[in-house]
Amino acid sequence: MNNKIPLALTLCSTMIALPLQANEGHQWRAIAFGQSTDSNFSSNVLPEKIGVNDVTIAGKKLTPQDVADLSQPITIESRGGKIANSHDGLTFFYTRLPTSQNFILQATVTVNQFGPENGARPAAQEGAGLLVRDVIGVPRQQPLKVGYEEFPAASNMVMNAIMTQDKKDGSHIKLQTISREGITQPWG
Repeated sequence: MNNKIPLALTLCSTMIALPLQANEGHQWRAIAFGQSTDSNFSSNVLPEKIGVNDVTIAGKKLTPQDVADLSQPITIESRGGKIANSHDGLTFFYTRLPTSQNFILQATVTVNQFGPENGARPAAQEGAGLLVRDVIGVPRQQPLKVGYEEFPAASNMVMNAIMTQDKKDGSHIKLQTISREGITQPWG
């Protein structure tokens, strides 16, 4: 049983920038994991952006090993990923908290762009949100091995999300709460 829960801001096919404030010395980190975060995933992405799933601070790209300095705004750019009914692929900026600790998660979020950059219709899987989940997936491979697809990363979760509304128009969005429970295995 996991005795700490990841607390995070996450993205699926989107780019945002946000200021954060740290409390109590929590270590904030960045990771991209799960299906559709492969470094060769190219659905509805401009050729020069294929595989971009990055968290940056002041122009410095964070690796999963880096501990973030929260004195400057965080930018999350995700050109792949998904929140599906059973598993996720995410670009994730997070900290871990003990399961016994109460918390408030809040951020000022600016969404600069949602979904398809190549004129295609949205997949209605593009979004950004504040998310609490009980596990974090394995960091995506960089560089990617030929023929490899990232492993699903299912988790129990609750999320307040901004998402594209439908597959007709990328400019209509909806605000919603998403939750998933009953997950016992990472494959969903």
